Amino acid sequence: MMPALSRRLFASCIAAFAAVAALADADPPSIVAALTYFNGTVTYAPAGSDDWAYATLNRPFTTGDRLWTDQGGRAELHVGTTAVRLDSQTSLDLADVEDQQLALHISQGSMGVRVQQLYSGQAVEIDTPQFALVIRSPGHYRVDVSPGDDTTRVSMGDGDAVLTDVSGNQMELQGPQNLLFGTDGEREIDADPGLVYDGFEQWVEARDHYDDNSQTVRYVSREVIGYENLDSYGSWEQDATYGPVWIPQTVVVGWAPYRDGHWTWIAPWGWTWVDNAPWGFAPFHYGRWVFGPHGWCWVPGPRYSHPIYAPALVVFASGGHDGPRLGHPNVTWFPLGPNEPYMPGYRTSTTYQVNLNHNIGLRTIPLTGYVNQQKGNAITSVTAETFMGGHVSPRDHVTLSADKLAGASAASTVQIAPGAHSVFGASPAARNPVAVPRAVVSVHPQVTPPALQDSLAKHYVQSSGAVAGVRPWQPVATQAPVRQLPPVNRAVPVQAHTTPSYAPAQTTERTVNTGSYVQRPVVVPRQNEPVVSAPVQQPVVIPRPVEQPRQIVEPRQPVQVLPQQQAQRQEPPHVTVIEAPHPVAIPEPRQAAPQMTAPAPRQERNEPRNQREDDKDRNKHN
Repeated sequence: MMPALSRRLFASCIAAFAAVAALADADPPSIVAALTYFNGTVTYAPAGSDDWAYATLNRPFTTGDRLWTDQGGRAELHVGTTAVRLDSQTSLDLADVEDQQLALHISQGSMGVRVQQLYSGQAVEIDTPQFALVIRSPGHYRVDVSPGDDTTRVSMGDGDAVLTDVSGNQMELQGPQNLLFGTDGEREIDADPGLVYDGFEQWVEARDHYDDNSQTVRYVSREVIGYENLDSYGSWEQDATYGPVWIPQTVVVGWAPYRDGHWTWIAPWGWTWVDNAPWGFAPFHYGRWVFGPHGWCWVPGPRYSHPIYAPALVVFASGGHDGPRLGHPNVTWFPLGPNEPYMPGYRTSTTYQVNLNHNIGLRTIPLTGYVNQQKGNAITSVTAETFMGGHVSPRDHVTLSADKLAGASAASTVQIAPGAHSVFGASPAARNPVAVPRAVVSVHPQVTPPALQDSLAKHYVQSSGAVAGVRPWQPVATQAPVRQLPPVNRAVPVQAHTTPSYAPAQTTERTVNTGSYVQRPVVVPRQNEPVVSAPVQQPVVIPRPVEQPRQIVEPRQPVQVLPQQQAQRQEPPHVTVIEAPHPVAIPEPRQAAPQMTAPAPRQERNEPRNQREDDKDRNKHN
């Protein structure tokens, strides 16, 4: 019989093994929310931190992160095929970013959401102080949360959704739709449904047009985040070995992939690369790099659905005569080449690794067996201090000789514990936003951000990965207040009419019309798509008048004015611009043309025939 101590030890081992297996099965999300465009001032607070920093392009965001667009700022996030646009002075919390669920909390400002595709079981939820909106089909959606009068407007160009108010009452909406919710259940239905067409909506439409006209979708899936930025900064060529490859137009001298940007710590993936190039998201989190006759080329690989995001597709050199072991001066890495598997440094299941390395077999490769390791220009090496939060640039790069990597082995990550500033990377600190946190209505169960249970960071600290003199990263809970309501039954069919199927008790309805609206083109699903999906196509762009100063245009051919008509000449009339829901054609003003004196009509044509005959006889007698 097994002794009691042995039984307890055996049970502890089984429990530990089960815990590790459970962590391995809890794969990280395959998508993130990437900041692919912004202008003005945009700040963010990573999950687990109350400090704010200025946003940097191409930074991945995930569950628990918060963003704020300051006065005059705008931002665009891409989450798979869903685009999220924020107007000026908008406060957004990413409550949940997962494969099956995207939950957005907006407590102030304006946000446009374009959903291009939903797979079976996927859901997008927008939570506001007055209601929770669960999107059930592709379409264009917008919410406007007023910071002063506690009112929230929801407008839809197309699509359908289920709205749940603060009392738990649900109503089914189908676009075009426009509702304004106030305090005490007050609700207004606009007589002209559709999306409010203002300056923000013009910008949203322009960004949609930019995405839809991308030529990169010929080579990669629309689910590859950041694909739309490749057209303007490079060109596609067909390679005999690797198929379609993308070549950047302009790079600095000494450039190599993963050399101009910074490393930041983002749970649950750990060390994550943020590139500085305006096109620098897709080529550094999907596909592989290779050095060809025309320089560095990005190889996206075969086009397939559900591509999985990776924090950085690189290989670290571990051991040898150089880092990244603690005590060594430098951290060294280089990009993966085509057909070389990426083995994550975070815990994943085997199925996740197989899907991450699509059509690439999982195998162990010696350091000297990687294609890019044989090219000295591909290897980047920086100090540990620069790696942990500083800016990596070609001038900071340390050139390594082949003997420096002698005896080194390949590693999927560098086991250095993150410091307190590592979650910000090279982003400078910013002041806290002026928005006051407000509770939002939510039907989605609240989830704990991965940053608050970062087992990978704890593992690095426990395995002597902490750097002396660097304050370790200690996350704190920062979730905003939420009014939790029962979940929505997404199986309920949508009503065919466009008016709400439910009117909450003790509400007052009145018809209002506060602006101009536009109905988005209805997206018609095509065959062989997921259960609930929209086709990848270019929507019809509705031209709208652009708000710009009107100028009086002189005619191309000036008209000669006679001196006697100079006094009668008038200046062109002033053109008044009238805002209307449809384009107003404003003709070019013209100068008054000179008046031509017409000859007097011949009176005899209007006289009777017998009178003319009498005149002839009279002339004969004279």
